[in-house]
Amino acid sequence: MDALNSTFGERTGIVFLRHFDAAMKMYLGELNVEENIYQVNVEGLIDEGPVRIVFSQPEQSKTIDIIPNILIRRTSVAPALERSNFLTTEYRIPAPNAVPLTAVVGTQTVSGYSSYEQKAQAWPFDISYDLELYARYMEDAVILLNHVMRKFPPFGTMPVIDSVEETRYYTFFQDGVDDMSELVDISLRVRAFSVGIRIEGELDLKDPIVSKAVLGRNISLEPISPDELE
Repeated sequence: MDALNSTFGERTGIVFLRHFDAAMKMYLGELNVEENIYQVNVEGLIDEGPVRIVFSQPEQSKTIDIIPNILIRRTSVAPALERSNFLTTEYRIPAPNAVPLTAVVGTQTVSGYSSYEQKAQAWPFDISYDLELYARYMEDAVILLNHVMRKFPPFGTMPVIDSVEETRYYTFFQDGVDDMSELVDISLRVRAFSVGIRIEGELDLKDPIVSKAVLGRNISLEPISPDELE
């Protein structure tokens, strides 16, 4: 049978910057529920204990107070139109509470639903982060660097959880390592490295929409016979 309106795909969630930010923390460490902070255990540090994972841009003194730590900075969000499908539709499915419809056209019965939900394809974006690794000793800074570079080699994939708790996977690239030790106040005895990460991500810039199906006088909620059209 033909359909009144075609359907394809499955309902998916929304993904935006907050989902990628959360993914970076979860990929690097684990949530300490009692303290509501992310942290990771790294073996071999002179300053023993969990390494805290901090997001955004706290004051420099705040960063130094809790070293060793891994500070995540989101540095760039840039459209990647070379990866774009230019506004194709991601899915089109019967809307919640939609009712089935049938109609007879000539000798053929066609079917569909009273309304449909559809969602535009997310726009591709390159999302870049700097992972700043702070330690009191150079030996610890190098150990942190080794740990992070194992998590983020030059190329790989990482999981991102969307708005409906579904896991997606995105490609990332490591953009290199910088020694930041000279940029930190030497009197505070802080050593630091920065690791650049670029994710080939996507951002949903439109919510799903619901539209009614095209209705006519020969469409009903139940199948009808050709005789009823006369």
